[in-house]
Amino acid sequence: MSEEKTSQNTESTATDNSKPKKNPISTIITLAIVAYAIFFVFADFSRFAKILAVLAGFGAVIFIHELGHFTAAKSVGIIVEAFSIGFGPVVLGFKKCKAGMQIKILPTIIPGNDGMGKLGFLIPRKSDKDGETDYRISLIPLGGYVAMLGQADLGADQKIENPRAYSNKPVWARAWAISAGVLFNMISAGIAFIFIFNSGIDMEPPVAGYIPTNTAYYQGGGRSGDKILEINGEKKDHLMYMDLKIASAFSNNKAVNLKVQRVNGTIEDLSITPIMNEEIGAKLMGLNPASTLKINKFTDEESLEKLQAIGLEPGDEITAVNGTDISHGFELFEVLYPESGKKSPDKVILTIKRNDTKHEITLPMKLTANGITEMTYKSMIHTVLGLKPKLVALNVMPNTPAEKAGILKNDVIERIGNQAYPSFDEATAIIEASADKELTMIVSRIENDVTVEKEIIITPKAPGVSLIKRLFGVKNTAKIGLAMSSTCTDNTIVAKCEEYEHGKALAIPRGAAITTVGQTEVTNYAEIIDAMLANTGKEIAIGYKTDMQEGQVTATVPENNKWIGLKYEVDSGDVFLLAAFEPLKHNYKAEDMGEALSMGWNMTENFISQTFATIQGMANRSVSPKAASGPVGILKMSYQVVSEKSFVDYIYFMAMISVCIAVFNFLPLPILDGGLLVLLIIEKIKGSPVSTKIQEVLVWAGLLMIGTLFLYITFNDIKRLFEQ
Repeated sequence: MSEEKTSQNTESTATDNSKPKKNPISTIITLAIVAYAIFFVFADFSRFAKILAVLAGFGAVIFIHELGHFTAAKSVGIIVEAFSIGFGPVVLGFKKCKAGMQIKILPTIIPGNDGMGKLGFLIPRKSDKDGETDYRISLIPLGGYVAMLGQADLGADQKIENPRAYSNKPVWARAWAISAGVLFNMISAGIAFIFIFNSGIDMEPPVAGYIPTNTAYYQGGGRSGDKILEINGEKKDHLMYMDLKIASAFSNNKAVNLKVQRVNGTIEDLSITPIMNEEIGAKLMGLNPASTLKINKFTDEESLEKLQAIGLEPGDEITAVNGTDISHGFELFEVLYPESGKKSPDKVILTIKRNDTKHEITLPMKLTANGITEMTYKSMIHTVLGLKPKLVALNVMPNTPAEKAGILKNDVIERIGNQAYPSFDEATAIIEASADKELTMIVSRIENDVTVEKEIIITPKAPGVSLIKRLFGVKNTAKIGLAMSSTCTDNTIVAKCEEYEHGKALAIPRGAAITTVGQTEVTNYAEIIDAMLANTGKEIAIGYKTDMQEGQVTATVPENNKWIGLKYEVDSGDVFLLAAFEPLKHNYKAEDMGEALSMGWNMTENFISQTFATIQGMANRSVSPKAASGPVGILKMSYQVVSEKSFVDYIYFMAMISVCIAVFNFLPLPILDGGLLVLLIIEKIKGSPVSTKIQEVLVWAGLLMIGTLFLYITFNDIKRLFEQ
């Protein structure tokens, strides 16, 4: 964010020539910072280089914005007292004087040497006059400012007799000085995009990848493999997947009209109404980008171990599944994650190309919670017509109470505390209420082909949470380090009955085993589902028994499949959910400079529209402020781009940030460039400036509004960092 800083009269000679008192505390703190900086550099030079690249890119965007203000102010004769990249204490400064060039180094942190700081020095060179501008690089690289003589930060501009003061210039000159920063950002972004498309950049094309059945896109008639040709009647020559995200996020409660080309070549029109995703604060169609069949080149040990555990290596390319050749990522996913209600073989065989040789790996299929690939855990369904299976230990985290107590992966939770056959919510509540207390659990597992029960004594622990994390909403709740899911499907035992679509919870006691569905005997949940599907739309009898009784209830099977909360999925850990495949990319490159100009302008226009739409969406609550990122989030994303992407991608990202900063600064809000321009327009219309009192009220109101939004967005940025 850019800010115009209050201009004060030039520093007095008396102040510059006075000898500041020594401040040993400041010196010690500064030396400690310098020592840590040296350690940080040599501890991991690669990391330091990436951070330096991030700061250089962010600084360049701010520099261009402030250069616009500086150049425009100079062009109309306004005195510029300071030009700073960053806020806060000056780290390095330059100012011309009659005796030469003053080099200021940490002048306020280590004061002395006639205002240049003890570390500062003078490069001798005779000059006829002192320079007007103090050029600075300041400590906090989250913005910058140009201080013009006579212009105030907070309140009305100062009345100064100097004819070259900002306040004494005509309206058009002041408007030019105010708006030039935004203009420079726009021009620089446009030039960057022209360079990008002249060089070529790999971007995701407008092709649908694997589409889960519960998404708005699927329910609106969209299917995996669709190629989008038009959005809301607009056909672009270089349509990208990003255009679909923009159209979805800013649909304003209206349907998005698409013209798509199916895999078989037919053309169809679709009308999709996006759904708000509360976690990211924006509306989504659920149209996932397409992927290739090539495994990503993971470098972290955890991902590599998971890949190798099922027989895969980075760079492997899957060419066939169950003996059928495939060429698109969605074709594989539709076999690995079939729709609810579809039967599946017990295993899938993947044919893999590795270094020009072919291999085969076999992976089992399992009946598990519906929606692993479709929803967040909170919204998952784990029942079949309201019948919930028992809890299973999916994963035991190392060095946790669960591991120390002896719980193993695939253990079935029979009892926790006094609760037999607990649901996930019940188990979680009991664990959280038992911090630092011994808790008895009964689990069953298979040993030597025999099911045995084990009594486990476990002590839930609440991990320590720092004060800072608490401030950012990280809760200190007791945990045991165990991931659980209601997916014990190899028997027919019902842990609990819950309500389901069009029906109340069935009157079947906890712990009962389902014996028959209609006229069919069943021995596991797969058979329960098959028997119910055979009676879709009909009333059926469901038989059950416990150690004490046998009984029967009746229920009607709905005609849709929304009552099925279990589905087949590949049993591969979470390898295929790790975004394991390389995304499908298309190289967007202009054929000539004319097309590069057109593509660059279109991209600039696209980001301008997107930024305005985001701000408008936050105003009308169709977009949550959670979807926005402030300086912390931007720096984090910049680091990821520097670490993982190409130089062209880095330039693309910085150009995007440049546009966003320009648009934000041009909003008609006090303290921003746009707000100052509005006041100048009013002054031109009425023939005199807005009253000082009104200007001060507007500026403080704008400061409160922008400051509150900035703090909220930064809070969410930091919270996301802690949650990862």
